[in-house]
Amino acid sequence: MADGRKMMTTVFVIVSDEEKYSRLYERLIAAYAGKVNIYRLHSERDASSVNTDNIDFVIVDMVLPQIGNVPVLQLLRGQFRYTPLLVVTDIYDLPSHLNAIKNGAQDVLLWSAIEGYVLHRAMAFAAERCSTMRKNDLIADEYKKHFDAGPIPMWVIETKTMRFLLVNNAAVQKYGYSKAEFYTMSVTDILEPEERAPMLESYRRRAEGYFDAGYWRHRKKDGAVFYVHIYAHSTTFNHINARLCFSVDVDKQLQMNKRNEELMALITEQKQQLDNLLVSITDALWTRNAETLELQYGNHAYFKLHGYSLDEMTPNKDFIFKAVYPDDHGIIVGAYAEILEKGSADVTYRYIHKEGSIKTLRVQAVLKKGEDSKPDTINGITIDITKEKELLDKIQDSEHKLKATINNTKDLIWSVYTDLRIIFCNQPYKDFFKWLCDKEINEGDYVLADWRTDEFREQRVRDYQRALNGESFITEIVEHKDGEAIYFEISSSPIRDREGKVIGVNCISRNVTEQKRNLHKIQRQNDKLLEIAWVQSHKVRGPVANILGLISLFDMNALTPE
Repeated sequence: MADGRKMMTTVFVIVSDEEKYSRLYERLIAAYAGKVNIYRLHSERDASSVNTDNIDFVIVDMVLPQIGNVPVLQLLRGQFRYTPLLVVTDIYDLPSHLNAIKNGAQDVLLWSAIEGYVLHRAMAFAAERCSTMRKNDLIADEYKKHFDAGPIPMWVIETKTMRFLLVNNAAVQKYGYSKAEFYTMSVTDILEPEERAPMLESYRRRAEGYFDAGYWRHRKKDGAVFYVHIYAHSTTFNHINARLCFSVDVDKQLQMNKRNEELMALITEQKQQLDNLLVSITDALWTRNAETLELQYGNHAYFKLHGYSLDEMTPNKDFIFKAVYPDDHGIIVGAYAEILEKGSADVTYRYIHKEGSIKTLRVQAVLKKGEDSKPDTINGITIDITKEKELLDKIQDSEHKLKATINNTKDLIWSVYTDLRIIFCNQPYKDFFKWLCDKEINEGDYVLADWRTDEFREQRVRDYQRALNGESFITEIVEHKDGEAIYFEISSSPIRDREGKVIGVNCISRNVTEQKRNLHKIQRQNDKLLEIAWVQSHKVRGPVANILGLISLFDMNALTPE
């Protein structure tokens, strides 16, 4: 339809017959009340030289054989793209008329029915159709701009043959083929060869409308292969059944997913191994919320240790205090405070087992903080040390008795390291040196104090070295107090570790002063007796010698008067 702002309607008429032209002229004048400019052309060839600007309608006369003539109609349609084109003919032939509409005409009229109102209505309808076509073409052009500029590779393929009908710039850039090359190819040409048969089978099963075509491996022009995710939608392109397809590059994502799957499988395997390990561990492992003390994890040994199942064990702190031996509640409270303050705690307390027995448990717990540096969880390990505690008590009792025995003996007992620092010394040892030197001596002190003489220290160092070299022996030393000699007999023996290496010396010193004095007394008595015997022997020896001399003068076998 002509622009409402124009006063006149401009019509090009292509009619060779004078009578038909006159009739059409009259009908146009009547239809537009004289407000029409009519320009006549004798043939469609003459239209090529016409300026098409401001032309509102084109009316062409066609006889039956010419109606629907594709070259003629395409020529006129190319010349008058958005100008309404009407065909007028003498004979009604529906197929020919439809063919004319199909190839560019907006309507087909019969000369016999070309009355004013009929012609005016047909021209109005034709103008509206052209206006709609123009709008659709503008929309299509806008769509094509978006299609070409889209960041995702897209194409339109013919549904039946799968050949490319249209591709966008992103597809050209991604795959490396020019648009001209794409239009000589089909989708199967960019597929990996081994995926063509599965893809064709999948393609045939796809219903009309939108669908997810799945993941496929595509090959670029340079041979590079990558994974894509294809989405498709049924459409029509240039009157051809087609499919609009989107090709999303998911190669990195799938590679990452594959890696994640491998890592997840590895994590699952390691978790299973860890779970198996945790089940086999006899020590109780657990995790609690640092704020509420709610139990978040406990291994098999944890529930076995406490005697309760997961369902029976209360998840909050009330269970902890209910099961703790009443006298040890303060220990647990103090341990919790220490964990929050210092980050860890090592505590031993008594626990009432479900069966009623009392167990001694040792807990080592560590605080884990969250991202905001606030307490998050407390992770711990609980060990049943009931038997060890009983054994330790027995050992400590035996050790107490042994120490009492060692400390109640009169013998001096001590041990030294290889550097001659004191490992252990009994109370008589300490008391003796306090009495002897008025000095305190304790474990860790150097065994040869500086108040010793150099000669004494050198001798004792040699004695210790003999024992460190693996020799067991007994030596005798003399101490002096207030001018009085005190004699000691020292037994020295090497101390060896489990591998037999000498790590120190053990010494036992016994006061033998009394024995020494008795021995000296006996020695002196023996000396006196020897002296007496010598004296007495000399007094008797003279007379006896005289007597023996006289006897030798007698010859008992030759007695003569002389």
